[in-house]
Amino acid sequence: MASLRAEPCEAPTVRAQRLHRTLQDAISEEEGAAAELERAEAVLRRAAARAKASRTALAERLDELASRPLTVTVLEKTLIGVTVNALRKHATPAIAAKSERLVRGWKTLALADRVLDEVRDEDGRVERRRAHPDSLEDALALREAREAERMWEERMGGGGSGGGGGGGGGGRGDGRDEAARRAAAERLRERYRSIEEAKRSREIVVEGGPARPGKQPRTAAGGRPNLVQHKRAAGGGGPLAA
Repeated sequence: MASLRAEPCEAPTVRAQRLHRTLQDAISEEEGAAAELERAEAVLRRAAARAKASRTALAERLDELASRPLTVTVLEKTLIGVTVNALRKHATPAIAAKSERLVRGWKTLALADRVLDEVRDEDGRVERRRAHPDSLEDALALREAREAERMWEERMGGGGSGGGGGGGGGGRGDGRDEAARRAAAERLRERYRSIEEAKRSREIVVEGGPARPGKQPRTAAGGRPNLVQHKRAAGGGGPLAA
């Protein structure tokens, strides 16, 4: 009978101990979750700081690109325009706007580069003839002009190299190098002039000659025919409409 009387007194103690253990487990779980959240927030703060710094660096690179004049040749060789063009859809509005301005400027530069020749008419107005996208002759003329420009840049860029060694014979060596550079420059200028003359000769239409099938007369940028008149290459004949 004594054991039966003790059971009602021990049952609440056992239940309390069981609740105490579950309470301790809950406290431990909450403390662990709070610590994990704090660590995650710290990681997030560091990631946000890195993202902000990287966006700032990206914007600075775009500003640096905007401050550097790039030629069409450089744009074509590096394909940097393709990379910047993808940034026009960037999630950061400032980066997207900078990229948009750069791409627009380069497109304008590319259009200007397609000018085959620029001359003045009899009234002093400037006439520009741009390369037609479907014209094989215009494409060849542009390719020749760019090749001549590339050769010129390479020659002129490499002309200033060379150290100061050689001792006392350096003066005569420098003189020979300078003469060679001048001769090479003159050859390149002559080559460029011949390309320009070849481009202009393609525009001469023989007076009274039959029209070439499928060939439409080119006009200047404003839509008016080029008013510059070319004389016959031989015989000193009358002027021909370009």
